[in-house]
Amino acid sequence: MSIRRQPRSATQSFGVSAIPSTVCASAITRALRVIALACPLLVLPACRGGDATAPGVTVGTPTATPAGAPAAPLAITRLLAPDTLRPGAVLAIEGTGFAAAAHAQTVQLRSADGAVIPTIVEIATPTRLDVRLPSAAAFPCVATGSAQLEVSTGAASITRGVTLAVARRVALAVGESAPLLDAAAAGCTELAADAAGATYALAVLNTTANATSASSLTVRANSVGGALPSVAPMVAAVSGGHASVAAEANDHDRHLADQSRIIASAGSAVFAWRAVHGAAINMAASRVVAPLAVGTQLSRTVLYGACNAPVRITTRVAYVGTRSVILEDVSSPHAGRMDAELSALGREYDERMHPALVEHLGDPLALDATMQGDGRITMVITGAVSQVAPGVTGFVSACNFYPRRTHAESNEDALFYARAPHAGESLATWRRIMRSTVMHEAKHIASFAERLARGAAFEEPWLEEATARIAEELYARSFANGGAWRGNGGWADVVRCEVYQCDDRPLMLWKHFPVLHDYLAGVESRTPLGAADANDVTFYASGWSLVRWAADHYGAHNEAAFLRALVRGTSGATGVTALARLTGRPAEELLADWSLAQWLDDRAGFVPQRATLSFPSWNLPDIMHGLAQLDPSRYRASPLPVRDVTGDRVVTVPTLRGYSASFLESTLAPRATQLLALRGGAGASAAGALPASIRLAVVRVR
Repeated sequence: MSIRRQPRSATQSFGVSAIPSTVCASAITRALRVIALACPLLVLPACRGGDATAPGVTVGTPTATPAGAPAAPLAITRLLAPDTLRPGAVLAIEGTGFAAAAHAQTVQLRSADGAVIPTIVEIATPTRLDVRLPSAAAFPCVATGSAQLEVSTGAASITRGVTLAVARRVALAVGESAPLLDAAAAGCTELAADAAGATYALAVLNTTANATSASSLTVRANSVGGALPSVAPMVAAVSGGHASVAAEANDHDRHLADQSRIIASAGSAVFAWRAVHGAAINMAASRVVAPLAVGTQLSRTVLYGACNAPVRITTRVAYVGTRSVILEDVSSPHAGRMDAELSALGREYDERMHPALVEHLGDPLALDATMQGDGRITMVITGAVSQVAPGVTGFVSACNFYPRRTHAESNEDALFYARAPHAGESLATWRRIMRSTVMHEAKHIASFAERLARGAAFEEPWLEEATARIAEELYARSFANGGAWRGNGGWADVVRCEVYQCDDRPLMLWKHFPVLHDYLAGVESRTPLGAADANDVTFYASGWSLVRWAADHYGAHNEAAFLRALVRGTSGATGVTALARLTGRPAEELLADWSLAQWLDDRAGFVPQRATLSFPSWNLPDIMHGLAQLDPSRYRASPLPVRDVTGDRVVTVPTLRGYSASFLESTLAPRATQLLALRGGAGASAAGALPASIRLAVVRVR
C-alpha cells in the first residue's frame, strides 16, 4: 500500500514531516510511546489539523488549562514550619490552588482572642507559598495556644490550625531568675506556675544611661487558668526629705560638673607643670621643700566654680603632719581657739584615712611629684565656704592642680576647702560632722590627682560622688562594728552607734542609708546617675549602692583592686560604661541584678540561685527596719513601692527614670498562667509602642 505525500504545512517543524491525521489512532499513539522511550532525543510533533490527540500524553512544555477545565482546588497539604510559630518566623505552605503572584492572595493568622495578624507572602507558585510572620510589635500579647492560619485566593479561602507563641514563656524553679534583656522579649511575658503555684517578682527596667531621660508605660495583666486574687497591695511611695542635704548635694554635683569643664579646657596638668619645671619634675632631689611651721600666716584663694573668681583669705598654719597640713582662716568665728580639734582631725587623716585611700581608691598625692609638692595634702578651714556655697561642707577645685601660668589664682596645691564652725555651733558638733567630710573630700583629691597624672578622662559627677561615699564607708570600717567587706552588716551592729553616739565615732554611714531609703521609696522617678530635680539628693546613696554591689560581686578576691581601677579611670571609660568594663557584664544586666538585689536582699525564706541578687556587705531589710523603729513617721521598714499585678488588672507607671526600675509582683494558682503586656504611655488603652530602652527581669520567689 502506498501513502501519498501531503503538502508541507506552514506550522510543521523544520525538517520533520507531520504525521497525517488519518493515522493518529490509539494504536499509533502506543507505538509512538514505545519509540519515545527507546529514543528519548527524538522530538515528535503533535498531530495537526485539529485531529484527535493522544489522551494522557504531555508533549513538550506544559500549557495552561484549557478554557472551561476545572482549576485545582484550594488546599493546604503540608506546612514546612516550626512546631510553634513565633513572631518573625518563616514558613512554607504547600498545597494546590494558590495564585502564581504573591500579591494575588492573602495569608493571615487569627489568634485565640480573634485578633487578625497579616503576614508577608514573599514567594508564590500554584503549589507553594513562602510566608514571613511580622515582628512581635504587630502581634497582640496573647498566651501560647492554638490559632488559625488562613489562606485566601480570590473568593476561596482555607484555614489550618497552628500553635502560636507570642509571649516569652517563663517557668522557673524557686530561686531561679531570668533577665529578659532583648527588646523583643520585654513587651509580652507569660508567667507559668507548677503544681505548687508560684509567686514572681519582676523589675521593669529603663536601661537608658541618662539621668534626665524618662519613659511612661502601662502594664496589662491577664490571668489564664485561675490566678489568685490580690495578696500583696502596693506599698505607697514615701517622699524624700533632707531638704538641707538636698541643697548641699545639688550644689556639690553642679560644682563637680564645673570641674570637668575646667579640666577639659585647661588640658593636661602634667604638660602644664613640665612647662614650668622642666624635665626635673620627676626627680626626688627636686622636691626638697621646707616644711611649714605652725603659726605661719599664708595668703590663699578660695576658688569655687570658675578659676578666675577668687575669694582671698588669710590663713594660719594650725597643723603640720606626715600627710596633711591644716590652714585655718584667721577671720573664722572660732579662729585660734580650735587647735586641739584641728590637730585631732589632722592626725586621724594621717593615720587612718590616708592609708585607706591609697590602698583602696587612689593616692591623693599622685600628682605631688609633678607639682613639686611637700608630700602632704592641704585642708583649708574657712568661713568662705559658707559664703560661696551655702549649705556645702566642703569642696575641691581643679584649678589648684594647675600652675599659675595656666590659672593665675591657683594655690598650686592638692587642696580642699571645708567650712569653719558657725558662730553658735559647738566644736564637738562641727568635728562630728567634718571627720567623714575630710575622707570624702580627700577622695575627690585622689580622683583628680590620679586622673590628671594619667591623662584619664574626668569621671561623671554621679560616680565621682558614689566613690566618695565608698571612701566614707571604708572609713567607717576602721571603727569597731563599722562593717566589713561582704560582712552583711545590720542596724544594731553598724549604724545604731553612729546615731546614739555609743563612742567617739562620727556620722558616716548615717549619710548613706536614710538617703538610700528615700531613693527606694521614689525609685521610679529617681536614678543613681544624677539629680532628677532640684531637691533630689538620692543619687548619692543609690550611686554608692550600685558601686558597693558591683564591688561585692565582681571584685573577685580583691575589692581594693576593683575600686582603684574605678577611681583611677584605668578602664578607659567613665560612668556606667566603666562599671560594665570592669565587671565584664552588660550595663543592662548590671541594672537588672542590682535592682532585684535591693528588693530581695535577705528576704525571709528566699535563697536566690544567683548570688548577684543579694547585697553581701549589708543586710538592707534589717537596716531599713532599724530606721523605721527610730522614726516611724519618717521611715518605712519596706520603702520600695511594689505594684501588684495578680489576676486581671492594668497598672500605670507615669515616670520611669533612666537606669532605674519599677517593681511588680504576681501570685499564680497551681498550673495557672499569667500574661503581662507592657506598652508605652500611661493610658489604660496600652496602645503605644514600648520604648526601646525597656527591659524586664523576673525571679521566682515562692
